[in-house]
Amino acid sequence: MESMIDIICFFEDLFLEYGMNPVLAQYLNLLINIVALTFIVFAANYVVKHFVIEAISAFTNRTKTTIDDFLIKSNFPRYIGRFVPIYIVYELFPLIFIDFPKILEFFFYTMKIYIIILVVWICRSVLRSTRNYLKTRSEFNDKPLESFSQIIMIFLWIIGLMFMFSVITGKSVIGFAISLGAASAVILLIFKDTILGLVASIQVSVNDIVRIGDWI
Repeated sequence: MESMIDIICFFEDLFLEYGMNPVLAQYLNLLINIVALTFIVFAANYVVKHFVIEAISAFTNRTKTTIDDFLIKSNFPRYIGRFVPIYIVYELFPLIFIDFPKILEFFFYTMKIYIIILVVWICRSVLRSTRNYLKTRSEFNDKPLESFSQIIMIFLWIIGLMFMFSVITGKSVIGFAISLGAASAVILLIFKDTILGLVASIQVSVNDIVRIGDWI
């Protein structure tokens, strides 16, 4: 850690040796570090995108299974690859802005929210890939896969919003879920018929009660 801080403060120490104003030296060093961090992040993103992801795509094209092909089409490897530049930024940014606590506080809030959104995107990618794969199976031709996937995505976004609310407010997710209970009771009361109809349609589809061509 100390060696990394020494590297980050290298130009500031160099400028101070040449008699530069300390404030100017600090901000010039900060500017150089920001440019260097930007270059490192773009370089890491380029390597992941053009080498790692392309290698994964080439490998999946040779496999006999099709689920991995759907994962490629839904950008699953690309979303996973974003964790590499995120990790670099998460490690180096606090060291660069160690003297700016307000900026660091905003940075950590932003990064946590972005990671939550990225996780939801990854789950959405897996869900879409699974849905598209099941569409190729004959036993799922009469199943409302679109409706199921949309319902699951609604729950995923609700969970994601709860975690984002927890990050912003500093409250626990469990506490927020408990406080949401009263509001949920009101919502259930207002949309009772709609929810019951949705549950009934899901039960009909899952239990395969009605099929195309049945007489009423």
